[in-house]
Amino acid sequence: MEKKLEPKDVITGNYFNKYQSKFFLYQYVTNNFCKTLEELFHSFNDIESVHEVGCGEGHLLDILNKKNVKMYASDISHHCIEQAKNKAMLLKYEVNFKVSSIYDLKSDVDKANLVVCCEVLEHLENPNKAIEVLASIADPYLIISVPREPLWSILNMARGKYWKSLGNTPGHLQRWSSNQIVNLLSKHFEILEIRQPIPWTFISCKRK
Repeated sequence: MEKKLEPKDVITGNYFNKYQSKFFLYQYVTNNFCKTLEELFHSFNDIESVHEVGCGEGHLLDILNKKNVKMYASDISHHCIEQAKNKAMLLKYEVNFKVSSIYDLKSDVDKANLVVCCEVLEHLENPNKAIEVLASIADPYLIISVPREPLWSILNMARGKYWKSLGNTPGHLQRWSSNQIVNLLSKHFEILEIRQPIPWTFISCKRK
């Protein structure tokens, strides 16, 4: 069941910045997350452009700019885009940034050979519409990641977090098992590969 999110309740960027945590367990799972994305990214040899949808503060730029491709990045948050721009300048990466909701992206101006959308769908009130948009701009590949349920919530509760919401992270409106997100994507995409680094589901796919 899809939930309605009021604008004041939108949580952008990372609710908890795991990328800069010094705790070894967070470092371990985050390194596995980044390693999985990098391996899936480098499995494509025939791409000339990449669009990261929901780029947040730009934490994944260092992975997605390791090929000589044209790079696009979008996010609904002006603040996050400014942080991502500053990171790109520091790393001397050329990225075309855009402030935009995922729902407003257009195939004629926002498409790319590979679209990357990590940790975004769980925040959306209308994931079905978002996937339709991703299918319209993926030309033809998509890499997507979402928290893997119920493992994500179980691990949150195991570390004493979010008990009132049964382990659900603030801002997460949707919760999917690996099979559920695969079924959702399969309406528009051919599934190429599924990875399950704890506690996420990664899916590499091709538009039908």
